[in-house]
Amino acid sequence: MRKRNGQSNARVLIVDDEFHVARSAAMVLSQAGYECETCPNVESALKVLEHQGADVIIADMRMPGMDGMDLLKNVKSKDPDVAVVISVPLPAAESAKEALRGGAFGCVTKPFDSDELSAVVNRAVEMSALQRENRKLREQLDVATVAAGFIAE
Repeated sequence: MRKRNGQSNARVLIVDDEFHVARSAAMVLSQAGYECETCPNVESALKVLEHQGADVIIADMRMPGMDGMDLLKNVKSKDPDVAVVISVPLPAAESAKEALRGGAFGCVTKPFDSDELSAVVNRAVEMSALQRENRKLREQLDVATVAAGFIAE
């Protein structure tokens, strides 16, 4: 997945086969200051991620074909710093547990509560940024450690 840089607003990709649900989430998050894009399925989401990237992904747990768990596995294998939030129907507690065990950042219930959705995405953006910064600092530390070894010899 392509790394994003130079953009001030966090980018959220909403993947849901129910158009009205995806648009509703996009409107709530756009009003909260996020740049949003919606995709009707996992296949189109993977194409968008490859070309434009995302800071946070909100994916429906249950979609025809590839679902939110398939997307979660794909994203985590390519870019573990991207936070994935799985959306589940209200009575799907077991599905939510499975998503969290699979590496999802969090879960939100559908229909979305505007405040809950904004809060989860805000935390996910902050966590993704911290993970990227942490990874960059570790790489710099590794380079400095190797360089110090050469100087000592």
